[in-house]
Amino acid sequence: MAGENNDDTYGGQIYKLLCEDGHYYIGSTKSELKYRLYHHKQHSVLNPDRKVYAHILTCGWDMVSIGCVEVVNSKSKDDLRKKENEYIKESLSDPLCLNINKSHLTKEELLEQHKEYLQANKDTVDAYHANYRKENVEERREYSRQYAADHPEEVKATKKAYYEANKTEILEKQKEYVEANKDAILARKKEWAENNAERVVESRKRYVEENKELIQARGKEYYEANKDVIQEKFKAYREANKEKMKKYGAAYRAKNGDTLSQSHTCECGGKYTTNHGKIHMESKRHIKFIGIP
Repeated sequence: MAGENNDDTYGGQIYKLLCEDGHYYIGSTKSELKYRLYHHKQHSVLNPDRKVYAHILTCGWDMVSIGCVEVVNSKSKDDLRKKENEYIKESLSDPLCLNINKSHLTKEELLEQHKEYLQANKDTVDAYHANYRKENVEERREYSRQYAADHPEEVKATKKAYYEANKTEILEKQKEYVEANKDAILARKKEWAENNAERVVESRKRYVEENKELIQARGKEYYEANKDVIQEKFKAYREANKEKMKKYGAAYRAKNGDTLSQSHTCECGGKYTTNHGKIHMESKRHIKFIGIP
C-alpha cells in the first residue's frame, strides 16, 4: 500500500480503511488522510448501522488504519469518484470488503441524496452536532487552528466574503453588543492596558513618531474649532490654581532665565527679550509697522 502523499498539487487519492482482521473499506478524498479518517469517526457515531461503521465499531477504531492506494491526478471530483468505483467493483465480491454501494454519483445525485437524508433525520443530525460540538471543543479548536495555518489565504478570503455579504448585520450586532456591555468592555480594556503598560507606551510613542504632521494638524483644527472654550478653561484653571501657577512660573524662569532674557531685534526696528515677545508683537510700534489699522 502506497504511503500518504502530502503534495498539494495532486487532484486526490484513493484510500483504504484497513481493519486488523482483514476487512477493508475503499474510498476517495481530496483532503489529507488524517482529516478523512477524522470525518469517518464522526460519521460512525451518526450512522452506526452502516455496514462499514457497524463492523469498525465492533472491533474499535484503534484497530483501523488508513492508507493511500493510488494518487489520482483527476480534473474533477467526478473523475475521482469514477476511479474509486473501479476499485470498488473489483472488490465487491470479496467477503472482506465493507463497501456495498457504487461510489460514482453525479453532483446532482449526491446533493439530492444528502438533502433527503438531512430532511429525514433532522432531529438526529441536530442533536448529534450539538453534542459533538460540546464534547469536542478543544479538538475542534485545534482542527480549526491547524486548518487556518495550512490555508491562510483561503480562510482570509472566506472571512472577507462572509463579512461583505453580511456587513450591515455584523456591524449592527457589534453595536448592540457594545451598548449592552459598555462597563465590561471598559474593564477589559483597562485590565489589558495595565497588564501591557510597556507595550501601550511603546505603541503610542511609535504612533506619534509616524504621524507627527497628522497629529499637529488635528490639534490645530481642534483648537480653532474650540478656541473660546479652551481659553475659558485655561482661565478658570489659572484662577483656581494661582499659587501653583506662581510657583511653576518662578521655577520655569529660574531654570530658563538665560533664554528668557535673550534680546532680539524685530523687523520693525524695536527690541525685545524672549520673555516679552508677545507684548512687543502687540505694541503700537509693531502693529503700525506691519500695517494693521
